[in-house]
Amino acid sequence: MGAQLQTPVRGRLANVSAVVFAAGGTREEAGREAARLLGTLFEEVSWVGPGDPLEGTRRIATADDAAELSRLHAALTAANEDRVLVWDPVIQASPPLLLGLCAWPEHAVVTPRIEGVEQPLCAVYLRSKALETAADLIARGEVDAAALVRELSSGVIEGDDLAPLLAR
Repeated sequence: MGAQLQTPVRGRLANVSAVVFAAGGTREEAGREAARLLGTLFEEVSWVGPGDPLEGTRRIATADDAAELSRLHAALTAANEDRVLVWDPVIQASPPLLLGLCAWPEHAVVTPRIEGVEQPLCAVYLRSKALETAADLIARGEVDAAALVRELSSGVIEGDDLAPLLAR
């Protein structure tokens, strides 16, 4: 059975915090487009990383914008909900995929496996399970977000389950 989703009257999910994993420079506009899309789906939308967020999107401060895992840890720390959707708009994702990640049975992390690769920056994390592990990995010098996925109990959406979520 999938996770319970709380949908308020306006039709946006209220029990999942959504975070744009933004990159500055030429990809900044893609981050703003991602924030616009997430704003249609989720009550809480935040921005972590360099660049200027879309108006109305909360900016999450980080000590190190270059290290993926530090940015992910900052996003988990700042989230208001236990379930946190993180999305780097470089990863092609559609509303069905983003919502499918949220509806998948709960694990410490749920990520799609696209072309054989798990996507740690297009995933739903359980803050209560991932935050301490992320802090431990950072303390050991880890910078790659994939290390967190490897450490956590994960649910992976792939194959026939993934195909309809990728269709546009």
